[in-house]
Amino acid sequence: MIHAAVETRARLVMTRFDSRFLRFALVGAGGFAVDAIILSAAVHGAGLNPFAGRILSIAAAMLATWLMNRRFTFGRRDAPTAREGAGYASVKLAGQVLNYAVYSGLLLLSPLRAPVAALALASIVVMFFNYTLLDRWLYRRGA
Repeated sequence: MIHAAVETRARLVMTRFDSRFLRFALVGAGGFAVDAIILSAAVHGAGLNPFAGRILSIAAAMLATWLMNRRFTFGRRDAPTAREGAGYASVKLAGQVLNYAVYSGLLLLSPLRAPVAALALASIVVMFFNYTLLDRWLYRRGA
């Protein structure tokens, strides 16, 4: 009986994780699209180098994913607050430092110098880091 209760609870926790993580990944795909579009426009349209263009694309993607994640992934229906925005920005900036380091390393080490490919690989690396911090710190139950 106790074993069955523990097993049921474990299944509920995993279902919640799987569901939230899937939504987080979908929002991340949307954020990646924003990031890639802005990066491509900055590099190919505005003539910026890929490092400067990435700064602009990061800012646009962070804003887009905050608004999508708070509602779609973490179910927040109240109005965004400055405190929540600062918390989200803190988590994402920490993730973006790692993301930018991976992105830059890939660009510097790759003879192809493909900014969007480097962006994709860096984004995958950082996805798990960001989800864990957002789920366990900023959007934990009761927060």
